[in-house]
Amino acid sequence: MKKRFPYLVPGILLVSFAVVSVTFMLQKLNLGLYNALDLAIFNQIFWKTTHGSFFGLTIHPQISLGDHMELFILLLAPIYAVFSSPITLLVIQLTALVITPIPLLLLIKEKGKGGPLTTFVLSIFTFLWILNPFMHNALLFEFHIYTLAPPLITWTYYFYRKEHLNLFWLFFVLLLSIREDLALTAFMFPVIALIERRSWKWWLTPALVSVSWFFIAIGISGLFNPGGGYKFFAFYEWLGDNPTEIAIFILSHPIAMTKHLLLATTLKPAILLLGSGLFLSIFSPAALLLAVPVFLVGALSQVGLTDAFLFYHYQIIFITAVFIASAEGFVKLMSGINRSKYRQAASIYFRIALVLFSGLWVLYSWSYSGLNNPITDSISLFRISQQQQNRELLSEIQDTDAVMAGTTFLTELSGREMVHTLHYTYIGKLQFSEVDFPLPNIDSAIIDSDEILRLLVSNEGGQWYKESLKTGSGRLRAYLSDQGLFPVKTIDTAILYKKEGEPVSLYTITEMESTTSNLAPHISRAVISQCNKKLCLDAETWSPDHGPDVVLRLELYRENKLAWFAYYLPAYGIHVPHELLNASTISTNWNIANPRLSKGEYTARLILEPTDGHHLQSSIRHAIYAPSKETTSFSEVELDPINFNEAGDVASVGRGEE
Repeated sequence: MKKRFPYLVPGILLVSFAVVSVTFMLQKLNLGLYNALDLAIFNQIFWKTTHGSFFGLTIHPQISLGDHMELFILLLAPIYAVFSSPITLLVIQLTALVITPIPLLLLIKEKGKGGPLTTFVLSIFTFLWILNPFMHNALLFEFHIYTLAPPLITWTYYFYRKEHLNLFWLFFVLLLSIREDLALTAFMFPVIALIERRSWKWWLTPALVSVSWFFIAIGISGLFNPGGGYKFFAFYEWLGDNPTEIAIFILSHPIAMTKHLLLATTLKPAILLLGSGLFLSIFSPAALLLAVPVFLVGALSQVGLTDAFLFYHYQIIFITAVFIASAEGFVKLMSGINRSKYRQAASIYFRIALVLFSGLWVLYSWSYSGLNNPITDSISLFRISQQQQNRELLSEIQDTDAVMAGTTFLTELSGREMVHTLHYTYIGKLQFSEVDFPLPNIDSAIIDSDEILRLLVSNEGGQWYKESLKTGSGRLRAYLSDQGLFPVKTIDTAILYKKEGEPVSLYTITEMESTTSNLAPHISRAVISQCNKKLCLDAETWSPDHGPDVVLRLELYRENKLAWFAYYLPAYGIHVPHELLNASTISTNWNIANPRLSKGEYTARLILEPTDGHHLQSSIRHAIYAPSKETTSFSEVELDPINFNEAGDVASVGRGEE
């Protein structure tokens, strides 16, 4: 019992974290907030693999090996075959991150010689892992095979330290199977072995295997990529078109490389991540070599290692390396304390220092957590009830339908033979490529104009990408028409398109006389009314020829305090003002999903704004439109007040009514 006691608190902490996390992830999935493509992509890969089409994928128009060499998928496929659901993938990801620190706890325990101090350190170390905001970001941002690498890295390191060569090789090979770029991380193990003067078995063969696999894997991936070559070289075009050119450029331009790597935007994320282990990693710098490849992969890209690196899954390998080094640091500090004649006093000061540093680091790093990102405020949360109601449209789509879907709906529709995205239809290009995206035949479509709004303000890609976005709405209309699809049902910003059923009217566009083309965009008419216990909004906006793209912001106030707001694109974004050849009015009808506000009267206001915001990203919800702080309105209209009943339904519209 005494031997197990040191692991009791860490075990309770890890299990508690798992329970809280799985509850949060299920709620996020239920609200349709996994809208960054990745969970949908992997769910379809697993679905098609378990249905006989290995690495099958239609969201990207090639088998998934054209994106990454993620052979580890084959090992997980039997689990998915039994529990075929996106939930399975999320639970697997959570499990991987929960068990990651276990080998490190074993190392600390074995070197700590027991006692209260060892128990305390094990608990603190576990606490730091489960409280790490950067780990949270990797966990909550979609699903990635990449995120399953941390436990393989820690177990590989554990068996390296224990000098169990066979088990080391087992986890080393499993690590290589995760993704091609992790061969670079794996290569650091033989580097560490060489520095520590291990026998050639620990460094020569692993080095040859990891380097060989890296070049073989990116070569195979390039063969399956319809854009030609390894697609992610697009991030390094400023260095060269292939590994050889990139290596030559780096070696021949040492000053330029040094300046690029020492940019503040690059060093700041690295320092923040080092703080994940209270900077104890500095006592074991050799282990930090495991973080070097992922640091360079980000830092050598065109934009460098920006703060965005902290909000996704990419930094999880860096975090893992930091915690491995920190575990070694804990061990070295404890060893020093055990040899000191002032052991008791040092133990007390050590605990106090750890608590203080933990508190200070957590307070600062919390600002980088997706849980504390602006995306969790009203911009996102006001729309949750709408997202739930929008998903009623999913019941109208048959399991055998080939579907084009917006990212809000894509995850739930990804377990099928054929599904692709509004995202690539609108852009019209393959990912990181100037090659046209091949649009397949589909039976139905479900789109969300919120996604079109995000695309309108997207700053991703090169000039070719931006030019392609300008023609996105026209491309979308042509595709829907070519497939014989028409709108049959709308809820809020979402539209269901089918080949049969009763068409519904979405919008009308009327050209005006050119003499009025010098006017600014404005709201020419707006009426809000009650329809079936919900709200209907009928608004007419006027735009000059080739005018700026605009969005309507509907706000509801209770006692002069903002209670709810949402954005609506005129014509649902299927037509956008910059396409208009002549000055025109766009009349649009929306069936607004019920905001589910508390009982009472609310005043309403409709504002016409330019779409000059940005595509806000976070681990909590990847995609949301966030307006610019400097945005000024073109036009504002006061609407009739709205009365909600106790059930949260619309009781009436208009002043003085009950």
